[in-house]
Amino acid sequence: MNESEIVELVDQLATTDLSRASVDSCTEVLQGLYRVVAWAEAHKITVAQRLAALGLESPAIFPEQVVANATRVSLGQSPATIQTRRRNRRPPPIR
Repeated sequence: MNESEIVELVDQLATTDLSRASVDSCTEVLQGLYRVVAWAEAHKITVAQRLAALGLESPAIFPEQVVANATRVSLGQSPATIQTRRRNRRPPPIR
């Protein structure tokens, strides 16, 4: 789903008059909301992956702290997406 489709969908959802909506209309709104949430979750992963790459390029960047600050949570509550990505990118041990 591209950005223009998301904008169009959000506009459609925001202008739906739920006070007069039928069951079918409510169902369509819920389906649309779930599509927007899925897009947002996927986009968060993309951003986290970019932050992880930036963290590998520059040790001064601490991606987990960036996420914690942006989401207004403690470092311990910061999503584990970046940590998982960083662990997976470590080189194998030398034998």
